[in-house]
Amino acid sequence: MTEYNDKQAVRISEENYRAVFDVINDAVFIHKPDNGEILDCNQKTLQLYGYSLEDIRLKTIGDLSSGKPPYDHNNALKFVQTAAGDGPQIFEWLAKDKAGKEFWVEVNLKKILVGSEVRVLAIVRDIQLLKSASEELKELQKRIEFILGVTKTGVDIIDSDFNIVYIDPTWAKVYGDFKGKKCFEYFTGRSSSCPGCTLKLAFLTKQPVVTEEVLPREGNRPIQVTTIPFQNEKGEWLVAEINVDITKIKRTQELLKEQKSSLQSIADNVPGAVYEYQLTKDGKQSFIFLSAGAKELFGLGLTEMKKDFSLAWGLIIPDDAELVQESILSSARSMQQWNMEFRIKMPNGENKWIHGSSMPKLNAKDGSIVWTGTFLDITARKKVEDELSRKLRELEIFQKAAIGRELKMIELKKKIEKLEEELKKQQ
Repeated sequence: MTEYNDKQAVRISEENYRAVFDVINDAVFIHKPDNGEILDCNQKTLQLYGYSLEDIRLKTIGDLSSGKPPYDHNNALKFVQTAAGDGPQIFEWLAKDKAGKEFWVEVNLKKILVGSEVRVLAIVRDIQLLKSASEELKELQKRIEFILGVTKTGVDIIDSDFNIVYIDPTWAKVYGDFKGKKCFEYFTGRSSSCPGCTLKLAFLTKQPVVTEEVLPREGNRPIQVTTIPFQNEKGEWLVAEINVDITKIKRTQELLKEQKSSLQSIADNVPGAVYEYQLTKDGKQSFIFLSAGAKELFGLGLTEMKKDFSLAWGLIIPDDAELVQESILSSARSMQQWNMEFRIKMPNGENKWIHGSSMPKLNAKDGSIVWTGTFLDITARKKVEDELSRKLRELEIFQKAAIGRELKMIELKKKIEKLEEELKKQQ
């Protein structure tokens, strides 16, 4: 009976390990430190690289690299061995999937113990979009026309009366002519503004708002909408919406909902912080779990934050605190996913942008609600968004100036034609 219980405990432990391993939204490898052999990986890795688990275990770290120096097997192995001997390594790397497609990733290597064996844990994040955006911004500084290229990713501009001012050509092919139409009419076929419309919040706060929405006319395709308010040269407030497809992210989130187990040693190495936040029936708030990443993210001790929730809450910029509180209460009422971006001021005076995402679950025994999710530092991304907002304003000015020049040319042409006619009459 004891032997059976031991085997049962091992099986449950392995299932918990695999469950947590596979819900992580970054690719994760476990390597031998001497030769870089791939011992295990999670489901995200298989999606990212296009291999089955059996096939990827037969690959070397060089097979998953570009192969072009310095992104080759020998240099990859040096990083693995350095992480095992000298400490954590973080670097950017040019990877390659099964189809031979190259893409940029950020690699975080750390030494861990699996049982009594030394292993190297590799957390690999796909940063291809971030690298592409960086290159686009550099090119944008050279010529303003490049803004038109950015619209292919899904950009629209809307005024405070919900009138569509601009739609990028790609979306126009799907939805047709936008002239004279309201955004809710154009995208959803509604006759009035959408419930919980974020445009109103963006115009009210004059701050970017990030939400997740679905497109009914595209089979409920999920998108992340970043709504950025800005003023044109007339002082009129408009919003630019940047719409990013998050189909793969939503699939991963569905997997996260199904998997509730956690493994501390893996969670502590996930970028950002994993947490469980509890709201009781009488309104008491607390963190019942925080991974080690929360200490670096917020600059406070884990024990302190779990013991006194007000310490972490007090870091939130006052202008954002009320919005954060209301968004939590809204999630509690609807029992829908909580997503929020807000600013904090660290104990050392540093300002950060934080993205929080979690799913609520009702505890039937005591009526409390527990949110399980992650906090991520998105300060770098917000800087890119601010730069893009500035460039959008420049584009608006550019377009207005171009239209003005065209009208003047038409007027001048008419005057020339009139003078030519009068000259002919005199002859």
